[in-house]
Amino acid sequence: MPASELPLEILLQIAELLLTNDRRSCALTCKGWRYPFQEFLWKHIHVDSMNNFETLFNTIEDSRIMSKSYGPLVRSLRLCGECIIPSIQQDHFLRSLPNLKHLDLGRMSYKLINPEMTRINDTWMSLESLRIKIPHSGIEETTEEIIEFLTNISKLQKIELIQCSWNNSIKYMLDDFDKIHQKLQQLSCMKASISLGNILHPAQLMIPNTIPALALTRLDLNLRDWDPLWLYYFGHKYPNLRFIKLDISHVRECKIPEEVMRRNSALFLYNPDAMQYLETFNLITKDISDSSHVALWDFICPLNIQIKHLKYTMKHKNGGGHFFKMIIKGALRTFADTLETLSVEGNVYFDSKYTSKIELSPYCPLLVDLRISNCGLSIDISNILDNCGSLRRLRLYNGELCISQDAANQKSKRQKDHQHHGLNILELHEVLTSDSVFKHISFRCRHLQYMNLDTLTIVESISKKTGNLLIDMSHTLFKVLRLDNIQYYSLYDDTDDQIAINLLLLSQLNNSLSPNKNKQKEFTGLKFTVVDHTNHIAWLHTFHNIAHKRNSETDIRRLSRQVSNTTLKHHQDSHTKKKPKVSKSTGLRNKYDSCESWQDYLLEEYVELRCGHVAKAILPGLPSKDKEFWDELYDRLFKNKIVAMDLCKTRPIFDGLGDQSIAYILDYEARLLLCTINYRFLQQ
Repeated sequence: MPASELPLEILLQIAELLLTNDRRSCALTCKGWRYPFQEFLWKHIHVDSMNNFETLFNTIEDSRIMSKSYGPLVRSLRLCGECIIPSIQQDHFLRSLPNLKHLDLGRMSYKLINPEMTRINDTWMSLESLRIKIPHSGIEETTEEIIEFLTNISKLQKIELIQCSWNNSIKYMLDDFDKIHQKLQQLSCMKASISLGNILHPAQLMIPNTIPALALTRLDLNLRDWDPLWLYYFGHKYPNLRFIKLDISHVRECKIPEEVMRRNSALFLYNPDAMQYLETFNLITKDISDSSHVALWDFICPLNIQIKHLKYTMKHKNGGGHFFKMIIKGALRTFADTLETLSVEGNVYFDSKYTSKIELSPYCPLLVDLRISNCGLSIDISNILDNCGSLRRLRLYNGELCISQDAANQKSKRQKDHQHHGLNILELHEVLTSDSVFKHISFRCRHLQYMNLDTLTIVESISKKTGNLLIDMSHTLFKVLRLDNIQYYSLYDDTDDQIAINLLLLSQLNNSLSPNKNKQKEFTGLKFTVVDHTNHIAWLHTFHNIAHKRNSETDIRRLSRQVSNTTLKHHQDSHTKKKPKVSKSTGLRNKYDSCESWQDYLLEEYVELRCGHVAKAILPGLPSKDKEFWDELYDRLFKNKIVAMDLCKTRPIFDGLGDQSIAYILDYEARLLLCTINYRFLQQ
């Protein structure tokens, strides 16, 4: 079947995965491809200036006299920059978009919306999601004005209210929430930057009698002021709540007396059915001295809620590693049987002299995604693998990943018991670790395919046999391996003296150790010079970059083929010779040499990272847009997602910026995957 005859259903699925420029190219490929790719070009519109708005407006108007009008193709519209729809054009423009369901008004204040238009315009009244700004002005805004503005959008399912400034933030009371849900009975998602007023005793007594809003399942609040009793209200108001995010990091300093907290905790127990469907809880707080988060835990824990996804973020003031150790262990203990994802993010700089070591317990059978960031903790990799048997992704930032000597010596026993782990993604950033950790991971995690190493410090003893440092991951078949700013330090004569090693050899085995021969076929197609039992993929050199203002900045260069061959030949010739001991006066201790002197150190010790196979290596200096790749990798692998198309991730048509401002990205492999599967299905 030629490409020009592919079925419309397949073309539409391909179009959904492509970037805007790719859709444009495909729309011009042939007549049969024009309609499906053109349809997706118009599906999500992003306008960032008044000139582009006028272009859009005129294009839609001109298309009305053609056989195909563009206006009905638009499903979502996003305004940004200084783009504001003139009041006189609002009614006519929205009528030209009869199928518009998602509207993001950007910086456009709700006060600039034509009130008459909101009462007569069918497109406005049929909106399903709306994002709008609450303006910053000297006049105090009232909740009545906002509620009145929402009156004629009865079909609205999602709303986002953006507060421009906290100086005159609108304060909502219990009655305001009741009025909003009276107007918007289909509302399922609310996101807002607001202040919540104190709940006085008379109002507190009326909370059990509140009318529940059964449709709302997601609540995302960024708060300036609040009272923990609002959780008591939300428990009654939203019985079907599945997602709640509370950002109280902007709350002004307030201390809650212990007797008030005890009374509140007891009050929460009077509603044992509160939030029984809650699956995701996301808390952003200010510091450990703020007692607000204590009230939250006193509320969540006694209710026996089956939390699946928990995220805890602490901002601003410094805390201690012991505090985050308590948070992590408490979360695992409370939700051990249900927790699937856990993310804890702090602001503690890791110091190996004052580190706090944590052991995860109890066993968490469902935990598949673990992220620990800036918590000042040292974590035992064997403990994680033992207690999180279903873990698929591990991310550690600014800490230590270690392994106990007992665990490192249990290789033979584990080999006999076949205790292999299903970890698939490993990301380490600003982490102190050792080669024994990677060896343990490679041996136990035979399904590890994606590893991202950024700003790592690896300390290990030099091999007496080879005089070099070997990081053995020969059991691992990588689909993607990313290496950036990794520093290696060797130990000599069983002392604490550390000497930097500047050279890294990335290699792979000729014959994979994987027993699954079918999996080996996925990694064919790469050609490298074969030397002995390994393929030497690349030699990398770490050095001080003199272009940086700070002397501590390091960079990595990939050696040319000629220099690599010279270096390799030297080490092969001297393999049987005794390695000269590096003098402590060489100036290499605890630092890296400058770029100008790098040739002098090519013949010194080197580190070899030996893998079973590397299908794709992302190395320093190679052009790549990999941040989005790593952010979206987990969802693509384990949630059957490519990219969620929502109002905040639409691609501009009339922005004139090119793909530099793109909001999402898919690698070429992912874009073609669906196409290949569907095409093979048709051939059957």
